[in-house]
Amino acid sequence: MLPKNQAFIFIKPHARNNEYVDLYIEQVFQQYQIQTIESGIIQGSQIRKDGLIEKHYAVNAHAGTTKNPSELFIPAEAEENFLETFKISWDDALSKSMIISGECMQSKLNVTSDELYDLWGENGFVKITAGLYVSYFAKQECFVLNGFYTSNRDMFTKDDASIKWSIIEFDPEVLTWKKFRSKIIGKTDATKADPSSIRGFLNLNKEKAHLSVTYKENIVHASASPFEALIEKSVWLDSCFNPTTDPLYKLLAKDQIDMEQIKELYNMNPVLDSHGETDTLTDLLEDKDTLEVANFIKSL
Repeated sequence: MLPKNQAFIFIKPHARNNEYVDLYIEQVFQQYQIQTIESGIIQGSQIRKDGLIEKHYAVNAHAGTTKNPSELFIPAEAEENFLETFKISWDDALSKSMIISGECMQSKLNVTSDELYDLWGENGFVKITAGLYVSYFAKQECFVLNGFYTSNRDMFTKDDASIKWSIIEFDPEVLTWKKFRSKIIGKTDATKADPSSIRGFLNLNKEKAHLSVTYKENIVHASASPFEALIEKSVWLDSCFNPTTDPLYKLLAKDQIDMEQIKELYNMNPVLDSHGETDTLTDLLEDKDTLEVANFIKSL
């Protein structure tokens, strides 16, 4: 028998008290034999106080708020992507003070986080590496890093905000992690999600559900891999989370790999080669089931 897949999910603040959302998620989980192991509520004030969004979106948060973009680590492949997309090198753009974080641009333009988010969307953006998205603001002649981040952070940290989190478990022989993300959760952009997925279905029925569905307000977050799930549980649940209950951790612990080593590996997020594919560790592990992830990490 293969080890179970265990994911961490949460319903985002705008959808948290929506009965239509709750009923559809429950229906889908029953259909695919997804078991809820544990769940709870975290208030926006607690999310703000504990810096949970900053921890959850660590790389996104750093790039989206830094006052010194030169301190960011940019892999060679990312620099190539930047040059190919914008026809100027990363170093040249830095030297000309053309690179700015979303938070600094928000302050410079004297706009709200939601207004910056709208401008960011209008200008378009490209992903140049894991956790780093760039949009060119032609009027200001600036490359804005992760201009979505402050709006996303504010959505979670308002006093009237809250999330409902759950630890869920499913059998990879019934439901692979890849299918879980594509068929159960749906693509990040709900307009492109499978119509029977949570995001896709609720986008198609948003008027009936009295629900806003956008790229940012896409109803639910779900871990991209068992590796990210393990990290996310340790972030959101902190001391209340016992890693020995996690199927991936159990496999890694057999090889004397503890949580400190796992967190260090996650924070390093090295660029690696796997079966002819070169990418960051977290991206390489996306959509993989627990046993495959464990074997990959053990091989490093």
